[in-house]
Amino acid sequence: MQKRYVFFQVLFGVFIVLTFNVKAQYKPILTHSKEWLIKTCEFGNCLHDYYYFVADTTINGLCYKVLDGYHYNKNFYLREDVSQRQVFLMINTGSAFLEEYLLYDFGMAVGDSMYVRNPISPVSSIEGYYHLDSIVQEPFEQVFRNVFYLHGRDAQNIYHETKWVEGIGSTGLINTPGVIGDTVAMAELLCVSENVQKIYSRKPNDTCYSNPVLSINKDVKSSQFAFYFAQKSKQIKFENLDSKAELKVYSPGGRLLVQKPVLIGMESFSLECLTSGVYIVSLQCNGVLKSKKIIIQ
Repeated sequence: MQKRYVFFQVLFGVFIVLTFNVKAQYKPILTHSKEWLIKTCEFGNCLHDYYYFVADTTINGLCYKVLDGYHYNKNFYLREDVSQRQVFLMINTGSAFLEEYLLYDFGMAVGDSMYVRNPISPVSSIEGYYHLDSIVQEPFEQVFRNVFYLHGRDAQNIYHETKWVEGIGSTGLINTPGVIGDTVAMAELLCVSENVQKIYSRKPNDTCYSNPVLSINKDVKSSQFAFYFAQKSKQIKFENLDSKAELKVYSPGGRLLVQKPVLIGMESFSLECLTSGVYIVSLQCNGVLKSKKIIIQ
C-alpha cells in the first residue's frame, strides 16, 4: 500500500512538472523580427509574398504591432496577451469605432470551444464555434511546438478543420484561423523566419526565401520603391519612385481592369471606381515587378 502511495505521488509530481513546462514554454507569435512567406496560385501562375511588422502603435492604452506586406497595407493591428496566450486583431477601416477580434487562444484545453472568425479575408464567411480536439507537440526546424487541432461548423453548417501552430499562427494567413491554408482558395504558409533564421516550414525540404526588403540595410532599403493601399481613402500610395512606373489592377479572374502610367513624384492613385471586392495590384518600375492583393470594402 505504501509503495502504491509513493508511486502515485511520483506520478502526480511528474504531471505537475510537465504541465508547468508546457505552460512555461509558450512561444509568442508577435515578434518584430518575424516574417511569413506565403504562396498563392491563380490560373497556374503562383506568387510568393511576405507579411511582417513595420511599427508599434497604442490604441485605447493597448499596444499593437502594425502588419504590412501581402494585402495588409499597414491597417491591420495585432496584439498578444502573453499571460493569457491570446492573439487579437483590430482593423483600421477608417471608422470611429474599431472592433477587436480574438484570433487565437493558445490557453485553451482539449475539449474547450471558441467562436472563430476570419475577419476581412478571402474566407471571411467561415465562422462559428470550433472545438479543440487535441494538442500535439510537433518538431519544426528541430524545435517542438504545440499544434492545436480544431474542428467546427460555419453558419451554413459546413464542416471545417483547422490547426494552429504556437508561435506561428494559422497554416494559411495569420487572420484566417478557421481554415487550413491552400494556395488557390486563399494562401498557404510556406515558411516563417525570425531574425532571418527559418523557424517553420510546411515541409522539411521547402526553400524559404528571405524578404529582400527586410534583409538589406536601412540605407539601401530607403531607395526601394513600394506601394500600399489606404483603405479609408481607397488610394494606392507610392513610396520612393525614382523613375516612371506602370500600375495595373486585375480582377481575381485575371481580367485587366486598370492600366495607368505612374510619373516620378506621383504620390497616389485613386481606386474609387472599383466596387467592393478582392483585387490584384501590380507596379512595375525599372524592370522590377511587385504585386499584392488588396481588399476594397
